[in-house]
Amino acid sequence: MKEFLINAGGLLSFGAMVWFGVKVWRGKAEPTSMASWLMWVILDAVILGSTIATHKPCALALSYVAGASFVFIVHIKKGKWVWTYVETISAGGTAVSTILWFTLSPEAGVIAGIVAMTAAGMPMLLSFAKAPDRQAFWLFANVTIACAMTLIATWPWTIGGSLLSGGGLLYNGLVAYLATRDRRPLVA
Repeated sequence: MKEFLINAGGLLSFGAMVWFGVKVWRGKAEPTSMASWLMWVILDAVILGSTIATHKPCALALSYVAGASFVFIVHIKKGKWVWTYVETISAGGTAVSTILWFTLSPEAGVIAGIVAMTAAGMPMLLSFAKAPDRQAFWLFANVTIACAMTLIATWPWTIGGSLLSGGGLLYNGLVAYLATRDRRPLVA
């Protein structure tokens, strides 16, 4: 049952990101920065690598890398290259995470990667607090459910096995909640 929850959570998270990428491709969601998605791919890859090095389940981290890669590919065609402080935070966090992973431990790499991921995601969280986007609800709600499934299945919790899903549950759940404050209808 644990393996099923872990793998189903990974598939749900990946599916949510692919669904978002398809919406961008079809013009039903606004494309964002190609640079931002590239940094998400790289940061997620470092978290995936350090999670694998802890010998803990990595389906959720793998779904983040694969899903962000798909969205990045869509953005090559539909997006634009914009480098802001968000990408700088991601790049710096990726470097720090990699250094800590190889010099201290894989767990240190996981912690630093998740801190960097959360820091890079704060501008979006704050923008949703100011101007909610109800159409983004489904992406973040599905990733929240995927994180919950993975977190339940990784008991007893460890840094390498549960921090990504626990942090993702809190962050994505909060963003999903903030997205619902918009009065526009929920559409898939």
